[in-house]
Amino acid sequence: MGEAMATYHQRFDTTQRRPPRAMLALSVIAADTDEEARHYAADIKMMRIRLESGRTFSVGSLAAAEEFARQAQENYTITMHEANVVHGSRDTVLQQLHDMQRRYQVDELIVVTAIKDFHKRLHSYELLSPASRTARAAG
Repeated sequence: MGEAMATYHQRFDTTQRRPPRAMLALSVIAADTDEEARHYAADIKMMRIRLESGRTFSVGSLAAAEEFARQAQENYTITMHEANVVHGSRDTVLQQLHDMQRRYQVDELIVVTAIKDFHKRLHSYELLSPASRTARAAG
């Protein structure tokens, strides 16, 4: 991600007299405690499918990976990886997001919270809402 953002900023066409504007989409989980957020984040896995032809794809569940591979009608392997999720208590997550925004020179963050329990997912977004107000005030 760092390399991609650096390349974008370095190669941005400045002939239009506008500065580069970067967006970053992240999986984020906020909870009442760092430990609770760590528990939810541990549930999120990424499946990497490698088809015999050499093509690779990532999906979010084993069932989706198996269905994708079946439809491709090729031999395949599936490996499971921990998903890269920004997670923690409200203050922990807001600090991490602020640091990432500064480090990668990002103007806008798009966050998705993938907690299965609807009420816990809603609570995560509620905890994150101060970030959107702070960002709007700073922008």
